[in-house]
Amino acid sequence: MTRVGLWGAPSAVVQQLRSTQPQIDWQAEPLGADTQLHIAWHADAYDRLLTAEKREPILLLISSLTQRNLARAHDSALLWGPPLLQQVRLARRVMPLAKRVGVIARQGLDREAQLSQARHLETLAAGVRSEGITLVPLLLTPPISARALAEASEQVDIFVATNDEVLFNRDTAKLILLTAYRHQKALIGPSPAFVSAGAVATMAVPKSALIAELIARVEHWQKTGRLGEPKTVEQFQPLLNPQVARSLGLYLTPDLLREAQP
Repeated sequence: MTRVGLWGAPSAVVQQLRSTQPQIDWQAEPLGADTQLHIAWHADAYDRLLTAEKREPILLLISSLTQRNLARAHDSALLWGPPLLQQVRLARRVMPLAKRVGVIARQGLDREAQLSQARHLETLAAGVRSEGITLVPLLLTPPISARALAEASEQVDIFVATNDEVLFNRDTAKLILLTAYRHQKALIGPSPAFVSAGAVATMAVPKSALIAELIARVEHWQKTGRLGEPKTVEQFQPLLNPQVARSLGLYLTPDLLREAQP
């Protein structure tokens, strides 16, 4: 039986993997040397495995690879970060009268990454213009300050966060969410964790879809000995925080509520 090590995975996910695919020996952070494949639930877990000099291939679960390159050729990644276009359209559904949608992105990337980001935002802006949306790029230097976000709030009707773990992480979440709320601006968060913390919504991969994709990648590796190229999970559903929406005076339509994850 193939032994797969799960690093940084929630205990509920470990149990779900064991019940869904019992033909694989799923182990939470195993210490033995007989593990054949490792799955890192976030970048910190991936770094821990590299530091421990684990030679077996690693599948990294991460929102985006723009900030974290894979260190080895035989490693791969499963990308769960929502496409920015879906996030912008979700912002409009959450706030139908919004005209100016502010996309918070990072200032200070290297030249090539900055140009790539600018092209992506220009293409996105052109694509949503016909929908009555004016995309406002908000380039902020990390860590985001309350003052910078307050000034940005004057330019837009609603914020959308990009999949950038340098800008948006557990250390910055409280300041960002409190500042946005203080200025009565809803935030479409980058992840379910941000929605739990106070963002109004995000597009997120349902847990069942992520589990299915993960098992499929492991089974592909069992057959071929290769993890394959990094791949983005393509199934997303709205994840909402109705309490925050009500406190901001936003009306979530029945259609949106029906589509949302429980």
